[in-house]
Amino acid sequence: MDDLAEFKPTILMIVPRLLNRIYAEANATINAKTGMVKSLIDSFYNKETEKYNKTGNCAHDCFSSIFFNNLIPLKGKLGGRVEFMLTGSAPIKPEVMDFLKASLGINVVEGYGMTENAASHCTTKIDDTCSGHVGYQNYNNIMRLKDHAELG
Repeated sequence: MDDLAEFKPTILMIVPRLLNRIYAEANATINAKTGMVKSLIDSFYNKETEKYNKTGNCAHDCFSSIFFNNLIPLKGKLGGRVEFMLTGSAPIKPEVMDFLKASLGINVVEGYGMTENAASHCTTKIDDTCSGHVGYQNYNNIMRLKDHAELG
């Protein structure tokens, strides 16, 4: 994680395990706040989440950007320049995805694939406001579902 601040990536491909760690640290920081500051964080988070769910646009306005960068310095931990994030290799909790979109103000896309045969079979669309799924089948991919008696 410390290397990210030094490398300053603009596009970040990251595993859910690290995003869960970032989420846990941010929640600890938020829960340590009290009174008016905690109320402001909750208010801004709810405003950004509501805006994203309505419009599919997670970009912050100037005030939200200043607010989140100072009170929850996640973007700084990720190098400060991240504009797009892709995660895969394991499922990620919907609340983690929603938190990242609202607090970072960037698009976070989840994908699914199998390293042995195709790196990406499915990915969420950038403007997809529903978290908790891996999205739609990518173009030029053919998929088939098959029952396995051994798996039930």
